[in-house]
Amino acid sequence: MSGIEMRGSEGLVLTGVGGIALVGNALFRYTDFRSTFTRTFHKGRGGIAWGDVLTPYVASLATGKSDFEALRPWFGQAWVAKALRIDRVASPETLRQHLDNLAGRHLEEALGMVRQASLDLIRKGKTKKEGVSRTCIPDVFGFAPMFVFAGVEGWCIREEFRPGKQHGQKGATAVLRAAIQDLRSLGVELILIRLDSVFDAAENDAMARGEGVGFRRHPPGTFPEFTTPPFRLQAFLSGGWS
Repeated sequence: MSGIEMRGSEGLVLTGVGGIALVGNALFRYTDFRSTFTRTFHKGRGGIAWGDVLTPYVASLATGKSDFEALRPWFGQAWVAKALRIDRVASPETLRQHLDNLAGRHLEEALGMVRQASLDLIRKGKTKKEGVSRTCIPDVFGFAPMFVFAGVEGWCIREEFRPGKQHGQKGATAVLRAAIQDLRSLGVELILIRLDSVFDAAENDAMARGEGVGFRRHPPGTFPEFTTPPFRLQAFLSGGWS
């Protein structure tokens, strides 16, 4: 297939789908997303390949649309298939059936393939995205965001978007203190902070004591579910591409 030719338009011409060609070419040039899914979940003759079913949904997500019906205008459109470098575009119903199949039988395997494609985009694509760097996870480049969740329901009340090379504890104390203040502004006084071991720092302990809240740490891989009322405050570090 030929590459993408970029041309400037005369006047103001806006389109919400022009960027899908970039998505298709990025997946084609830098990842094995399409071929891996097609090879792993083989179909008989006449069926649309797994990679061809899933690739348009990735493009749809890149445009900010997550509904299956968002793919309806693309169904059977040759120009979409060409832009995404696939043979043909499946219907929303077919996409839903395939995702249901993955969720029910092959979830972990599918998530692993998606993760690998994400890493390949960073490594092979030589991304210049600001903040992408080596994370605390060996051989993984990406970001190191921090999220704070509150309550048994897990409402997200604070988040920090951070470079991948930033240590998990850096700036964490200030984020936790702000989250405590947020909870107290909602009338919550009895608070227990549950932290991943990466936040096992004396300054967090001192902050918790100073704020008069409970403080609990957990070793890696041992984060038990805690559902005792009235609330919980949980903070954890996640590395990887976002």
